[in-house]
Amino acid sequence: MVDNAKLVRDLEDLRRQLRELGPSIADAFAPVIADLQETIEDTIEANYYNKTQTDSQIAAKVANPGAIAPTTVSASGAVTSLSTISGAGVSSSAGMSATGDMTATGAHRGADVYATNAPTFNITATRVAGWWESATGRGGTASSSERFKTEIEAVGLDHLRAILSIDVVHFSYIDEVRKRDDSTFEGYVGPDYHVATNIGAIAERLHEAGLWEFVVYEREPVIEQQENEDGDLVDVVVGDQLKLGADGEPIPFGIHDILIAYSLLPIVADHEKRLDAIEQHLGL
Repeated sequence: MVDNAKLVRDLEDLRRQLRELGPSIADAFAPVIADLQETIEDTIEANYYNKTQTDSQIAAKVANPGAIAPTTVSASGAVTSLSTISGAGVSSSAGMSATGDMTATGAHRGADVYATNAPTFNITATRVAGWWESATGRGGTASSSERFKTEIEAVGLDHLRAILSIDVVHFSYIDEVRKRDDSTFEGYVGPDYHVATNIGAIAERLHEAGLWEFVVYEREPVIEQQENEDGDLVDVVVGDQLKLGADGEPIPFGIHDILIAYSLLPIVADHEKRLDAIEQHLGL
């Protein structure tokens, strides 16, 4: 049978001993605890930012992120930088802007290309005419060297004289007029907007006259699915083709104005020969 009185006395004696040992144990471990705490604080100070430092670093990086190392950067919002943006691939669904230059080792691709300084920049060095590839939208130039051409033959004057039958007209583009007259138009300016007036020819009229070589027809890309390096199927533009209308005919879009100007040179030369012959006949 358990002696409850003895058990109570033993417990009380144990409590008394623990109370007596408590201060001495605390005193014994106090230097160790203080040293450990100092070590922890030194480690944190040496390897980690405090809140003020962290906020400062974040603010600095947001304001001026500097160079972005990955080869491809995508963002659902706008990408803005106070310094140069460079890389093999940088994309943003909301747009990109930089106060410095934007450069890339690969191609720049997008639906629209704007160069706001280009219309007023006076090029005084050697220059070439620019062209746009209809299937891909790629900008470039077209060589006139014989090295890149084949099946070269002179064009008959009778064919070229058909150009002289084409009416030269003044016109305004529909969207230009809408800037002045249509308040529902997204580009509407107001009734005081000065509509630009142009002079030229109509593509459909050249097409009807059989002068197809001077007409720019609508084209559409030829797309094939190919495997990329990751084994995924992606759409790849492999060429382009004429876009046909409901009647199965090509759709006139523009005019090769420069080619028309070139074609007039033999006509002028022919008239010069005729004038020379008349002057010789008249003894002038």
